[in-house]
Amino acid sequence: MTSTVDRYLEVAVAGVPPKDRADAGRELRDAIEDGVRERLGEELDEDEAVEAVLVEFGDPLLFAARYRGRPLGLISSVRYPAWRILLRLLLVIIVPIIAGVAFVYAVERGASVASIVGAVAGGALEAVVHVSFWTTLIFALVDRIVPAPAKPEVTWSTAYLPQRSSSTRLALGEAILWAATALAAIAAIVVQHVVLNEPPLSPAQWSFWWPAVIAALALQAVLAFVVHRRGWSPALRLTALVLDLAVLVPPLWLLAAGRALNRDAFRDLDLGIATPPADALTAALLVVLSSLLAWRLVTAARSLRHLHPKAES
Repeated sequence: MTSTVDRYLEVAVAGVPPKDRADAGRELRDAIEDGVRERLGEELDEDEAVEAVLVEFGDPLLFAARYRGRPLGLISSVRYPAWRILLRLLLVIIVPIIAGVAFVYAVERGASVASIVGAVAGGALEAVVHVSFWTTLIFALVDRIVPAPAKPEVTWSTAYLPQRSSSTRLALGEAILWAATALAAIAAIVVQHVVLNEPPLSPAQWSFWWPAVIAALALQAVLAFVVHRRGWSPALRLTALVLDLAVLVPPLWLLAAGRALNRDAFRDLDLGIATPPADALTAALLVVLSSLLAWRLVTAARSLRHLHPKAES
């Protein structure tokens, strides 16, 4: 069976409760294989038969609703895919804007580092709640005012399935970019310390923390080419996550403790804001690095999960 079927199954069972996913996956795979066998007798090749069967089955997001015998939530199963796509798009656009506005407003008021971070986190959380609530409410009302069609207005196609590389190896260009990013970060840390009289990063942390971060970045550069040569494995995924933690956690801890930046470097800097520049930069870095850490933990969890054999295969 082609990788198209595997990608279809992966999306289809995502909305099924975890305890039922193996059974649901096997049931759906059997149904797809039966349909493909029938169409192979109609003088279609395997790819054409798979395409015909999956188009007939329709959007895999609707499978969970049909399997459970009820809608995926307040929204009808027919409109659920449109709701999910729109909600994700709005969150990606609106939440960073609101967080940025909250940051600027807090800095203009001369807030402390903790107050700035709290304002940004609160603004982002409030934006998530409002966007999720109002988008869901509008779709729920439309479902109750305008009956959902029996089939989606837009014909589903296998082209909508998420792409997945057949190889676990990192492309050479990606490996070079990953390694170059790590080496550029190392160069920035070292150059600011060697060249500037008052480096922005605290010189006191060169006794341990900055060398430790540099070592983790150097290992990331090496790991990029190891993955390019050997491909991803659970061990390498875990190694990548550990190195990300080694790069991000120490600066976060130092920033939270007020020990990451050299305040003397910002003493004469006038940005026309009430908050001291060092505090504003500390708050900004806390928000950015915390977001990167959260994103990395989520992507690592997904990557490790996808590397395990699927129960429904």
